[in-house]
Amino acid sequence: MVLNYQAPQEGHRGLIAEMLRQSYVELLTTEPARWLPEVAEWEQFDQEVVDHPHTVGACVFLSSVEACVVGFGSYDPRRAPEFGPRGHSCIIPEYHGRGLGKLQIREILRRLSARGSHTALCPRSAALGTSPRNGWTWRAGSVKQGRDPRRES
Repeated sequence: MVLNYQAPQEGHRGLIAEMLRQSYVELLTTEPARWLPEVAEWEQFDQEVVDHPHTVGACVFLSSVEACVVGFGSYDPRRAPEFGPRGHSCIIPEYHGRGLGKLQIREILRRLSARGSHTALCPRSAALGTSPRNGWTWRAGSVKQGRDPRRES
């Protein structure tokens, strides 16, 4: 399966927040007190991506299979070349299990590498087991493997 990438401005306002809601629907349903506050942050991020195409929007891409948008990826190049934080990597549930998330992560790493970064700061513990891989070092920053800082209060 081929994953194509395009600028987020080729989508529509609300698309990124909607993909995140679809991907987190189980957590939003089973743990609403913990996860519903995230929705406002997703909507704010979505708005910033569309409103600022040369800054925030330049570090986000939509992923599509044929003509269907199936996810998006984001990263933060401001700390390059020391390291590059990986942002979201979201594939909508209907396309899970097809290896698209791995392709999307590779695209994020390719874009960070083009900016001189070879260490990816990963805010989610799920990717920490990949260190080192393909010449990349994954750093967890302040998140330790197996811990979700949102669950610690």
